[in-house]
Amino acid sequence: MKLNGFNLGELAHNLPDTRIRLRFSRLDKAIGFSHADQLRELRRRAAASGLPCCGKNIPKMSFSPALSEGCLSSCEFADLYLYDFVTAEEAAEKIHLFDDDKYVLMSSKRIPVFFPAVEAAANAVRYRIEAENEFSKARLAEFLAASSWIYERVKASGKMQRFDIRSIYIGSEMSADSKTLILTLAFSQGANIRPESAVLSIFGQDMSIKLIERIDLLWKDSKGELNAF
Repeated sequence: MKLNGFNLGELAHNLPDTRIRLRFSRLDKAIGFSHADQLRELRRRAAASGLPCCGKNIPKMSFSPALSEGCLSSCEFADLYLYDFVTAEEAAEKIHLFDDDKYVLMSSKRIPVFFPAVEAAANAVRYRIEAENEFSKARLAEFLAASSWIYERVKASGKMQRFDIRSIYIGSEMSADSKTLILTLAFSQGANIRPESAVLSIFGQDMSIKLIERIDLLWKDSKGELNAF
């Protein structure tokens, strides 16, 4: 049936009734994926799941901020908009069927349809960084004592990017053997520093990083406290 030239069936299938927030781990086989690669893969799983996805040909979804190539993650989010009611458990059952050595579904929950997207609401990001050699406590103390700590890089376009790492540093924890660092940095909607660049700037270019994993995306509440999504 059509009304004023619009197909009512198609229109109804583009009006979300349910929004499911899916949280994935990004594993070794996806470590080289670009952001576009990741979006295509997660959309493919949604489209093949049989869930009542909004969108005529491409499932309507929103995602977490782009993750640097070369990083693992345990907090890749994909919000899936559905035109019919579906429980979080039903969605998880269908998406779990596609778990592989690239992505594994960690959790599924219903959220309000008109809730802010993770990408728009994230205020900070937390990484786990493992190194072959030790992170220097003396270098960290020097960094913490500084009022600013400037990192500069020239992009392929020739444009200069400049970050004051000290101003975006929120906190860190170091393992007993000083070979694992949990680093929390402020996140903005504009340009952001890559975690390996921050680490090498703070601890020196001789650091041999063997693993970087994004472990949390965080949002700031009205009291200024950070909370994990």
